[in-house]
Amino acid sequence: MTGVKFINNTEENLRIAVFKQPYQTPSLQVIAWKIIPLPRDGGNKTLQFNNEYAVYINYPNEEDERGDPYGGTQTAPIPIDQTTANFLVRNEQTNDAQSTVAVLKRVYINLAPSEIHIANMAAFGVWGHITLDENDIYPPQIISPGRTLMENIESPLFVSVIDDFVVSGTVVKVRELKTIPVIVELGDVISITGSKWTGYSMAK
Repeated sequence: MTGVKFINNTEENLRIAVFKQPYQTPSLQVIAWKIIPLPRDGGNKTLQFNNEYAVYINYPNEEDERGDPYGGTQTAPIPIDQTTANFLVRNEQTNDAQSTVAVLKRVYINLAPSEIHIANMAAFGVWGHITLDENDIYPPQIISPGRTLMENIESPLFVSVIDDFVVSGTVVKVRELKTIPVIVELGDVISITGSKWTGYSMAK
């Protein structure tokens, strides 16, 4: 297990969002991978995680499920044991040949260094997910037929003060974060100071 410690040196109860920034659209939106509540006046907590990544897809069975990034049929997660990996989504017939399903498989060709690719070769769109310790670390993305989801999981973790209503798994616009995102590394101790009136700051 590894960890990062947070200390709330303000007079307000705070919530801290932990996230990664998608490398293709880092300035648009992120997903709150973890939310850390910190009591006021020195309240502290250590974030611990196992650094275990995986990928999976899901796709709608009905048209009204298309907008749900977790709806429909979900494949089993495939662990990522390296920072470079390729996955393909393909059509397959069920054993009774009555329906077509999407299957996610890992392949070992056309690898791009330090990138995770999920290429959709199926005839319909799917939602692509990359998880860290079983929770989405990037916002789920629709992968249209013929398109590829690409991410770099070597990118750092960031933290920011966040609104009270945000929970783990919430997609947040970067402009809605309460502080400038700060990179955290294993062993860091992060101190939060300030207030709603003066603004917050985070320092190592």
